[in-house]
Amino acid sequence: MQQLSFAPRATSKPDADTASNAATASQPPQAAAPVDAKGTRPRQDAASSPKAPRKNGVDPSPPPPAPVVPAWRNDAAAIASIIESRTYQDTVSPVARLYFAYFERGPDLEGLDHYVAQHEGGRPLEAIADEFAGSQEIELRYGALDDAAFVDRVLRNVFDGAGNEQLRQLWIERLQSGAMSRGQMMLAFSEGAAFRAATANEVLVSLAYAEIFGRHAEPTELSRWVAFLDAGNSADAFVRGLLAAR
Repeated sequence: MQQLSFAPRATSKPDADTASNAATASQPPQAAAPVDAKGTRPRQDAASSPKAPRKNGVDPSPPPPAPVVPAWRNDAAAIASIIESRTYQDTVSPVARLYFAYFERGPDLEGLDHYVAQHEGGRPLEAIADEFAGSQEIELRYGALDDAAFVDRVLRNVFDGAGNEQLRQLWIERLQSGAMSRGQMMLAFSEGAAFRAATANEVLVSLAYAEIFGRHAEPTELSRWVAFLDAGNSADAFVRGLLAAR
């Protein structure tokens, strides 16, 4: 599988003048095409084109350069720094938290890439959360949920069922009155301080697997590394362990 990255898409590019001079120097000198009576240059046919292959079948053009692998992909501190950066936390982590809040699982790579791209492209997180609320996976996992059942499910997923009846009724009334959509309600919980703290290590492990391995973490892998982080080990130590396991 192609390795994807949700890190900021900053790449190192050669200076424009340097690249232009290098390209010019690599080309053999060419004779100017003859000019006709109207002052225009006739179109070259394929045989005389400098881009045409030689008669022996060998393409004279140089092969394309090998892709440059960013140095941070092998640097535990750099990977941890990227995942914990403000930009990453504002664009990628909230989408990952929605997976844990709605489905009680980490994000799959294809879904995460899809929704992060939408969020980076300007789609509000509330709209993404509303799409999750109406997804087929919700119905397959939990069945058809009316507003009361949806509130109960959210409280179970996010707070393990904790909460008082007065708060439960308040959320049900907000949904039934149209004052708040299901996505808005879920986002209020998933982006709340309590849930962010409770799922911080799960999100870190999920996103590190996406960055390093280009896939989601299996449940046993997720549990193992979350326990490692819960024990007080640093994000750098965790990422070093993943890099060593590649």
